[in-house]
Amino acid sequence: MFDLQPDEEIVSVYGRSSYRMNALWFETNQGRVYGLAGGRDEGNFWSADPPTALNAHLGYISGYQGASNLNGLTLHWQYTELA
Repeated sequence: MFDLQPDEEIVSVYGRSSYRMNALWFETNQGRVYGLAGGRDEGNFWSADPPTALNAHLGYISGYQGASNLNGLTLHWQYTELA
């Protein structure tokens, strides 16, 4: 678990996965990275980072698990209209 500072938002999520989630990292608009990874550097790298021009941040996460693994993850982005 990690705490975000005032005005800090998650703007990028990336990780590694194969038949299960092997690593997951969160990057904030202040350049901080939080995450966790399994013992091996296995699986395919993926990233979810909306274009900066969209002014998006991560609103919430949903997902599902198997018997012992995180098997699916959905990232729900929120957009702020620019003035």
